[in-house]
Amino acid sequence: MSVRFRIIIVVVALAGAVWKLWPTWDYYQLNKEREPLAEAYTKSAEAYTGDRLVADSVALALAADSLSTADSIVLASAADSIALILATESVQEAADRLALAQWDSLYYKDWEKAKANRIKLGLDLRGGVYTTIEVDIPALLYETADKDLIDEAFENVMAAVREEARLSDDPVIDIFSRKFDEVARPQNRTLFDYYELGDLPGDAGDDAIIEKLKDNINDAVDQAEEVIRQRIDKYGLTEPSIQQQGSRRIIVELPDEKDPERVRNLLSQTARLEFKLVRNDAAIVEVFKQIDEVLAAETPLTDADTPDTDNQNTDTGSQTSPPNDTANPDEGAPEETTDDTMTVPDDTTEEGNQADTTSDTTNPFEGLTEEEQIEKYRALHPFTTNFTTLYQQAYQTQRQDASGIYDLASIPAGEYTFYISKEGIKKVRKILLRPEVRGLIPEDRLIAFSANPDNPNDPESPFELIVLNAEPEMKGEVVTDAYEGTDPMTGNPTVTMTMNLAGAERWGEITGANVEKRVAVVLDSAVYSAPWIQEKIPGGQTRITGSTDLADAELLATVLKSGALKAPIKIIEERIVGPSLGSDQIDQGVEAILFAALLVIIFMILYYAVGGVVADLAVALNVFFSLAFLAALQGTLTLPGIGALVLTIGMAVDANILIYERIREELALGKTIRNAVQLGYEKAFSAIIDSNITTFIIGLILAAFGTGPIKGFAVMLMIGIAGTLFTAVFITRAVFMLVLERDIKSINFGQPKSQTI
Repeated sequence: MSVRFRIIIVVVALAGAVWKLWPTWDYYQLNKEREPLAEAYTKSAEAYTGDRLVADSVALALAADSLSTADSIVLASAADSIALILATESVQEAADRLALAQWDSLYYKDWEKAKANRIKLGLDLRGGVYTTIEVDIPALLYETADKDLIDEAFENVMAAVREEARLSDDPVIDIFSRKFDEVARPQNRTLFDYYELGDLPGDAGDDAIIEKLKDNINDAVDQAEEVIRQRIDKYGLTEPSIQQQGSRRIIVELPDEKDPERVRNLLSQTARLEFKLVRNDAAIVEVFKQIDEVLAAETPLTDADTPDTDNQNTDTGSQTSPPNDTANPDEGAPEETTDDTMTVPDDTTEEGNQADTTSDTTNPFEGLTEEEQIEKYRALHPFTTNFTTLYQQAYQTQRQDASGIYDLASIPAGEYTFYISKEGIKKVRKILLRPEVRGLIPEDRLIAFSANPDNPNDPESPFELIVLNAEPEMKGEVVTDAYEGTDPMTGNPTVTMTMNLAGAERWGEITGANVEKRVAVVLDSAVYSAPWIQEKIPGGQTRITGSTDLADAELLATVLKSGALKAPIKIIEERIVGPSLGSDQIDQGVEAILFAALLVIIFMILYYAVGGVVADLAVALNVFFSLAFLAALQGTLTLPGIGALVLTIGMAVDANILIYERIREELALGKTIRNAVQLGYEKAFSAIIDSNITTFIIGLILAAFGTGPIKGFAVMLMIGIAGTLFTAVFITRAVFMLVLERDIKSINFGQPKSQTI
């Protein structure tokens, strides 16, 4: 490989590393400016709120008839003092709010973009809440058994299982199998005495029951992880890390979280699977229209319009243009509007007629520029501009844009679909909390959002805003099984759901009464699917189509089975890491890296002279490239990761030491410097590859089977090894080749003077 080509590769690599690390640098520079402003506003707002509570208490005391005249005089004087404090604090709060808003108006987009692409710090470096959650597998095994067949032997087995599972990390199914053999089998009991065969063949043995229970356990843990993920996403906790540990535990790390009680309450709730009818009809569109009118009538700067310091200057919806505007009103809606359907297997559908809507012919935006039209339309529709509205006259008719529907005197009957961005969801939720808005929404209606975007593979794909009946038609405990598959005719992914006898009877009634309507699968208030009912479904076996891919279908099957798998979750460990501890660890980690690097630099220069300087350059570039690669992977830097980075510094020079010693050997044999360098790299290469590859394999094993700190160490170690091979072998050789092209006769590798020529 020519020198020029090597230099080009190095320059491209350096440019790529700078590009990936720039957001990290940019974020911390911008955050130095923003953080004091945000803290000042938070403190003044909290102080004002606290003083307001005191003032309310004083006012209540003054209003009490039981106060003496002396007490009233004292309290009245205190009230005057508090009023003065409140006035001062409110002025300070307004000033701090204004300072933060001014900064955000200029730099918030840059700050937010840099924050999303920076190297993230782990919980041990930032502080926050670390929680270990355990899925109660013994409870699942007990609940799965036939209640009428449970006897004393089975109770004794389960008691022994619970006791050992409490003290052991072994898979619970292994403990259960062992205890069953010890306690129940000597009494001539088999697993078939307690568990129904279900879809197992009649000649299946106990091993088949064990395998089925293993599948149920895996599904229960997957379902618990999904529930936790949705709850955390719903409540906006920042940059969570959620991962399974072992066969029954889930580790949740929430950096920067300061309220462990909120986290505990959030994670310990019982999951609720429900089936609710969708009510995206003309009545709810009329409600949305009324919300627009109420918000538009208020002062221009309302709570809903006030910049959100956590999510500011972001696109909250796609319908921002007035009717007949040249901008595309459907931007943000899916290109295809094919819906999920819910049928008996092998069902067929019929094609409907195309829908049509009418719009008001008057144009209140006449004479305004395009920008003025958009601003006026937003001001008149502060709620509905957060999402895109589509209309279809009936089931299977074509959807069409309904941008101007909110300006019509009467809303046409039909089915409506509302698409909304992730940022739009935050804005709408904030609006829906307002008392004047809550009063407009009927008590028997509930506004929910889809758990996942319309196309999970597209980061820009919108979510769906869905209006539901407040009361469920049916609860999820009637679901006995659900599994994903593919339609043999079309090859599209499907989910087949089965129910028990009571559920099948009720399901037939629901689907029969709501043909050509949508029913939503709701878990913890998040909608996972809202298919159309094509016909009455007797027997309780239902096929759901419309999943984007098999992974999407698998997720829906897991959610549906959550109603059948009764596996409660419990918090078994909770740790709070303070931000001051994280800051100290960062400082100590940086000091360790600098100290290690300094020792390496001094040793290499003293022992290998010019060669040592080149090796030190390679070490610096190795750290630089390692951090850039971590940023490219959107990885998280943890304290063990810093340890791996320190270890990488030592390993980086090890390769150069092997090369330099080989070069010195060749020089001692009388070779020219050019031949010595070439032979040194060639002879040392196999040893370098062997040592680094074996270490890389160890890193792979640790990453595959380790969790938490071990995995963080392994990932950073593998990144460092890759960087070592690139910098210590490729870059240093490029440097020496460039030097030798200039007809340099000698390079000092610390060899004796007699070998310098």
